[in-house]
Amino acid sequence: MKTEHLKSGNPLDVSRPQRLLRQIAAFDWRMLAALLAALMLALCGQSALAGNAAFAIPAGAQSLATVAQGQATFAGTPPMGFTTWARFLCNAQTALPSATPLPANAPLNQDLGNPRKSHYSFQHFMLDQAQALVDTGLRDKGYTQLNVDDCWMDKEERGNPAALQGGRAWVYGNWWTLNDPSQPQSATNNYSNFLKNNQPGFDSDLTNYVSYIHGLGMKVGLYSSSGQTTCQVYPASGGNETNDAAAFAKWRIDFLKYDNCGAGGGGTKTNVQKMAAALAAQSGSGSSPKILFDISLPAAFGQQSAQFYDVMDFVRGYGQMWRVSGDIANYSVDPTTGYAVDPWTTSGGYDAGIYPSFRQAANLARYVAPARWNDPDQLLIGDNGQTADEERSQFALWSILGAPLILSTDIRKLTAANLSEIGHVPMYNANEHLDDHFRSALKTLSNAAIIKVDQDPLGAGGYIAWQSTAAADSGMDIVVKPLANHDTAVVVLNKGASASAATTFSLATLGYPASAAAGTTVTITDLWSGTSTVSAANTFKVPALPAHGNAMYRISVAASQAPVDIAPTGPIFVNEATGLCLAGHADGSSLTIESCNGGAQQLWQRDLKNNRVCLSGQASCLTADRGQAVLKARDLSNQGQDFTYYLNGMLVNAKPASGAAASYPVIGNTQCLDISYGRLTPSSTVAIYPCNSGVPPTDQTIPAQINQLWSAPGAADKPALASRR
Repeated sequence: MKTEHLKSGNPLDVSRPQRLLRQIAAFDWRMLAALLAALMLALCGQSALAGNAAFAIPAGAQSLATVAQGQATFAGTPPMGFTTWARFLCNAQTALPSATPLPANAPLNQDLGNPRKSHYSFQHFMLDQAQALVDTGLRDKGYTQLNVDDCWMDKEERGNPAALQGGRAWVYGNWWTLNDPSQPQSATNNYSNFLKNNQPGFDSDLTNYVSYIHGLGMKVGLYSSSGQTTCQVYPASGGNETNDAAAFAKWRIDFLKYDNCGAGGGGTKTNVQKMAAALAAQSGSGSSPKILFDISLPAAFGQQSAQFYDVMDFVRGYGQMWRVSGDIANYSVDPTTGYAVDPWTTSGGYDAGIYPSFRQAANLARYVAPARWNDPDQLLIGDNGQTADEERSQFALWSILGAPLILSTDIRKLTAANLSEIGHVPMYNANEHLDDHFRSALKTLSNAAIIKVDQDPLGAGGYIAWQSTAAADSGMDIVVKPLANHDTAVVVLNKGASASAATTFSLATLGYPASAAAGTTVTITDLWSGTSTVSAANTFKVPALPAHGNAMYRISVAASQAPVDIAPTGPIFVNEATGLCLAGHADGSSLTIESCNGGAQQLWQRDLKNNRVCLSGQASCLTADRGQAVLKARDLSNQGQDFTYYLNGMLVNAKPASGAAASYPVIGNTQCLDISYGRLTPSSTVAIYPCNSGVPPTDQTIPAQINQLWSAPGAADKPALASRR
């Protein structure tokens, strides 16, 4: 388990615990979004639940649609917008000459009565990013959330009963506090000098800042942590939740990211519960908007820890989105070349590259639902070091996951004024020019058809339907997401560092039943080019893809024909880090785990109507037989083939029990699919063994065994629709 990790670049005392992880003046725009979401569901959601009985939306997906209707008033779709951390850390950049001048009433926080009055403030920087979202048209595409991460706050006047306030001046890795005995006041060491000698930060009272951004038709997010200090050792909310929540409500913010730093041991459920209760007591009352609660607690535990899955269930009762892994790769510069480091496959320590971040989130598709969003961290599309092809792939992958689309890039550089100013200059990548790259980034971020996949009202999570290898830097992945109107979204990703060959895949690979696909006319729309192909064949063709490039499609059945919904199909992964998959070879043989390779023996299909898990396109099903997990011919009368997939990842040999705990099997004589002796190595056998844990203990001391937790395609049969606590 990771403990606290200081965010990279922190010049402070490294002896501190390492960093674990890091939310209209006159009109409530969130309520408008909620009403629109409700209207979409009224128009589309009910029809999505209709259709032919054999291939109607899977039971898990129906549950997601039900949640969508219940949660449509708040966070019914993933948030979209901007945040500071991955690109800027705590470093507000200098002003760009091309930036649109802000009006005279803009709260710039630059009049500090000192020689640095005209110095560019952190607050001015944030307002320029908001204006750039307007100027580029991104706000009108849905990017309406403006978040600032760590370092916005001040410690001055922090005490009883003071709350967090904006830091009026700022310097990386330091602040002034009148109450810190290690910094005694003197003629040169005092708060007045601190204000004069450092970059302006934020207004102490953020009311005007928030009101101004609301006036642009956007929402405001702030950051805090569950300990007494943040990851950069700025003041945080631990022990002061009530006062801080009152301040957030007074300022009328819309979003709070809640980190784990400073809490000791990586944060706890209790810390989250305290802030959730404080926000609930304040937000949504009177004129204050309800505050979206973004919880970082799951990222305290790796997916190899069974406690991770307990925490994933827990946060669903308190927040609307949560970080599922460590930070995505922060912006860095190669000291030799002076160019930004490409973050695509970066991996090491707490930060992970684009593909590793996607891969961790794809394993957790079963947790996604409206108002319950997995967050694989920020979009690095713009001036972050990726190639244009990699940027398009990240955008496609995050959208098919149903992930929040939160940018961390310098949006000011994407404006027409800046493109005109910089001219046609080469990038370090000889194949691109800087202005062309920024135009490409803006076009990618503005792709309405792909945004529509991310914002689909069904709220299902995308999952891997096929991959040729578990490697991050070679082979191909196919990712699938069912949509509310019976359509299917598909991403085909080339993970390799060189171009892939053109390929043809069967629609059955995506989960379309062979009998339906063979006689059904489908329209396959390329979501990058906008072109469509009508086909009655049981295949779809993918052209050659560039290195780290992708193709993305929306597949629709002709309106004149009965709707056809995909069955959850794909590998059943042991967990993200192992690269191991469940495999079955012949009827009567025991199941094993093998290195994932995309072979037919590793592709499973879940029959949600009959609670069967069978090899895709075959009549051989997972069967519990006298303590062994074997393949046997499909038999609806054989109770050994009844399997329910629970939210925590257990595959239980039983049909779903009415009234059972939503996320965990009922304690008793339940039997689970189990890797024998916990040996997470290739060729290990798989057995049927008593489920280690039913409803988890509150002290987390006896979590479910990791060798009984699986990542199967699609939604869980028993998703948690409400908190059990």
